[in-house]
Amino acid sequence: MLISVIGSHGTGKTTLINQLRRQPGIDWPVFVDYFRSTAKNLGYSRPRDILLEDSPNKDNTITAMTSAALGAMQQWLNTSAPDGIIDLGPPGFLAYQRYWMTVCKKTVSPYLLHLCRKVSDQIDGYIYLPSNHFPIEKDAMRSADPIFQQDVDQWIKRCIQELEIPEQKLLSVSNKILRERVVEVSGWLAGLSGK
Repeated sequence: MLISVIGSHGTGKTTLINQLRRQPGIDWPVFVDYFRSTAKNLGYSRPRDILLEDSPNKDNTITAMTSAALGAMQQWLNTSAPDGIIDLGPPGFLAYQRYWMTVCKKTVSPYLLHLCRKVSDQIDGYIYLPSNHFPIEKDAMRSADPIFQQDVDQWIKRCIQELEIPEQKLLSVSNKILRERVVEVSGWLAGLSGK
């Protein structure tokens, strides 16, 4: 089963994934947060710094980042085992794309939307973590701006609808306590897989 954990930065996606992988039978491979790992590999402290550079081509930069992330995810889906977890899937990538394209007063390309839908259709379930449940960690890899976090969260909700993700494939996690989140998600995954 292929699942994606989605939500804005600082909502606990990676933390939840790490806890889930400790559960019996869920030690699945993970497609790590592509934006974060790419930024780190390029020497940026966080992905947002790439887009805050003084450049007239921010729209091209975010489009390149999103296309590369979705292409890498498509490749990973094609070559991974039957089970896997994606840290920030198509609705999340599209949400960040939409946010920055709005800032740049540009539109998202039809190609990118088609690629998002193609990748999204291959995923069996989505775990959505809303913002405002945890304080954003002040580390070097995420923006600590709560308004940016909430803006992206609103775009994620829109992108879930835009990608037409059916309700039965989507779990909106309500628990704020990590241990209870893991129990809630584990139960939902068991139901999703029919076990």
